[in-house]
Amino acid sequence: MDGKLVGKRIQEARIACGMTQAELAQQLDITTKHMSALETGNRSPKLETFVDIANAVHCDPNMLLVDVINYDARAEYEELRDKLSKLPAAEQRRILKIVDLIAAEYNQN
Repeated sequence: MDGKLVGKRIQEARIACGMTQAELAQQLDITTKHMSALETGNRSPKLETFVDIANAVHCDPNMLLVDVINYDARAEYEELRDKLSKLPAAEQRRILKIVDLIAAEYNQN
């Protein structure tokens, strides 16, 4: 496993969540130095710590591992479906048109 890629994803998720390294470390009950080592890939988190990180930054663990494992995209489809289902029908149709345009452009190349 490439710890640097996992660490980068952890860092990105932490930042997206609006947390500092120190805040996340405190929430996980680890030192800031340990948190830094996880984010730089110099240390790999234990499974329990990994799960705690994902929960703390409100992130699907698969997204933290996206660069290092082959995974089934069904989880992403389910997440997208769930998010779309919460939107009004007009917004769902608008998003579908956007996806159709992107797919058509992709298929031309």
